[in-house]
Amino acid sequence: MVFRTEGEPGDLPRDRAAALLRVAQGLLANACEHARARHVWVTLDLRDDTTVTVEVRDDGVGFDPTATTTNPCDRGRGLPAGRERLDALGGSLTVHSAPGRGTLARASLPVGALALAGPVGHR
Repeated sequence: MVFRTEGEPGDLPRDRAAALLRVAQGLLANACEHARARHVWVTLDLRDDTTVTVEVRDDGVGFDPTATTTNPCDRGRGLPAGRERLDALGGSLTVHSAPGRGTLARASLPVGALALAGPVGHR
């Protein structure tokens, strides 16, 4: 696995940081458990002052993101749960994949007014 950051870290409200962490963990679990990927690349993008983005890309087997699963062995609600978590905070989760082509998942979340202002009393 390769991890990289782009941009400079800043303050991120705890609820937003936790949401991104949980979604990233789910995306990595998908790459490890389902994709049969040989390589996984994770990028934390902090270049935009208003949005933080985590991308997880793999070279695995890929899938059709428009297909609905009816597999009774499907344990989780990974992608739908990630979307719900980010939607609740004004963010989004996009997934680009195709069978045999790997997967690129992008979780984006607005930083929020409190994070942009910095800690209370430090303006």
